[in-house]
Amino acid sequence: MRSFKGLRPEHGKPRFSHPLAMPSASTALPDQVNVVFVYGAGNDERYGEAMRDLRDACIKHFGNKIYSPRIIDHRELDTLVEALLAWSDPTVLVGHSCAGETVTQAANRASSEAIPYIMVIAPSVYCDPDPVGANVLRITQASSDNNDPFNPREKTLIAVNTGNDVTVLDVLETGMSHLEAPASELVIERLILEIDYILTGDGETEPEPGPQPEPDGHAMVTVTIAYPAAEVELVIEEKPSLG
Repeated sequence: MRSFKGLRPEHGKPRFSHPLAMPSASTALPDQVNVVFVYGAGNDERYGEAMRDLRDACIKHFGNKIYSPRIIDHRELDTLVEALLAWSDPTVLVGHSCAGETVTQAANRASSEAIPYIMVIAPSVYCDPDPVGANVLRITQASSDNNDPFNPREKTLIAVNTGNDVTVLDVLETGMSHLEAPASELVIERLILEIDYILTGDGETEPEPGPQPEPDGHAMVTVTIAYPAAEVELVIEEKPSLG
């Protein structure tokens, strides 16, 4: 079996379907969700502590209900794309700083795969996220504070491709520095809520996004979105090894 640089396999697990649909009698939910964290630019050991804290918080909360491999570097785009195409469980992508570009590019290159959720934390104007396609169901920008030199004035950098009326975008304002934003309580709580929603398919779950981005890129209105439950069809198949 093939190995993808430390990312291991999932076997015989439910495959996440797209688009979203209300549950039916035959609906099956995934018993595990992949959550991939991606470091931004710079020395990962020195600058990645908050991302490690965020990953640890998710693992502590969900245990073996999630599979979270090592945190990968933002330059490992090919590795991430191969994993998305090989895994059968739904995959959540979380990118910090320049990794906002990495996770959105990966979602676009793996456009045949439904990505239930992407979180882009403290994105940078020097390597900003790509607009995403309709295979991405939800994407959140967790902005750093107003003094972040990598994104002055908290500009909204996430966007969708022309004609994409499927993806839900929203912005969280953490009020924290560029390096500390991944460990924000708002970020941790929102990510846990989104993962829990994917696992449970609970139509009563109401993630509460921050302001919705307006067409001019400025966040203006606070909304609450009640997501419909996701339809998941059970597909028993053996995937290539990512170990």
